Amino acid sequence: MLYRTEHFIPDLKKINDEWGPIDSELGGPYIKFFTQSDEASQSLTKVLRTNDMGYFIIVPRSERPIKVVICGLPCDLNVDVLKKALVEEYEFVSDKVVQLT
Repeated sequence: MLYRTEHFIPDLKKINDEWGPIDSELGGPYIKFFTQSDEASQSLTKVLRTNDMGYFIIVPRSERPIKVVICGLPCDLNVDVLKKALVEEYEFVSDKVVQLT
């Protein structure tokens, strides 16, 4: 996402000239860019960085953690036992296991 400034039209032209045509959409104070792959997103970020444009990145879905909720477990179940069972039985390695009360 690129911060929308008073000279965002020349910025968009510069991005289209250096990187190529890109799908963009105005969204409030930002210009949202849509790429087809993670590699394209990384190369676009490189162009924005080299031209010193104000931007920020939303983490791609492929890099976001998966959140899972398991209902119906007993309250006195140890979290470490659950984490170990997930690895042994389902080969699901988890970064963090939390018991909700």
